[in-house]
Amino acid sequence: MKKIFTALTIALFVTLHMSGQVGQYTPAQNNTYTLLKQLFAGRQYTSVIKSAKQFLQMNKQHPDNRLFLLIAYSYTALNEPDEAIGYFKMYISSTPEQMVQQKLM
Repeated sequence: MKKIFTALTIALFVTLHMSGQVGQYTPAQNNTYTLLKQLFAGRQYTSVIKSAKQFLQMNKQHPDNRLFLLIAYSYTALNEPDEAIGYFKMYISSTPEQMVQQKLM
């Protein structure tokens, strides 16, 4: 129960940092993110995880940090908090520090 609470707390924290990130992504990243959000909305969490990981693997040079968040939310929905926490941490660590500071002030 504590791990689920931790994952949800991180999810809330991360959600507060999501706005203001549009524009730093390529069209391919935006298209992929949009498609994966649709899969997530359709509760196809396993497909989201698999596809997002594949896209991240193909784009190691310029990863789309929003995919870390979608993977984390998907793991949370699948009641796998340990995996979710790991991806929330990846999202937070890949978010520019300046953006985090702006959101906290």
